[in-house]
Amino acid sequence: MNPFDSRDFDSVLHNILHANIVVPDYVPATGANLIESLLQRTPTKRLCSGPTGSAEIQNHAFYKNVEWKKLMFKQTKAPYIPKEGEDHFDAATLGNSVEPPKADKPLPQGLEFGDFTYVAKSVV
Repeated sequence: MNPFDSRDFDSVLHNILHANIVVPDYVPATGANLIESLLQRTPTKRLCSGPTGSAEIQNHAFYKNVEWKKLMFKQTKAPYIPKEGEDHFDAATLGNSVEPPKADKPLPQGLEFGDFTYVAKSVV
């Protein structure tokens, strides 16, 4: 579920910039902390922005039972394997669409992209 979800695009942008992150109650505390750490608005405070990079996620309490070396070499079994033919599509999402802003409509105040760059996969 998108933590910034809303019915219209402008509200989604506003939520991204200003709304509190709401994590459902069924998410364990370590999972909620992981989500909040990854969604920090200040890039330098965001999980993995430190000197150890991705090791911060690997060392996070949410993943304490993950054996990263075994996972990397595909030597561990998945915790959940769906049965063949199971349908995991959420029909409640049908008809939900978020329309991008019209070209003639200015972007909301405070929306900055900073040092954001995009490189197509074909270039990498």
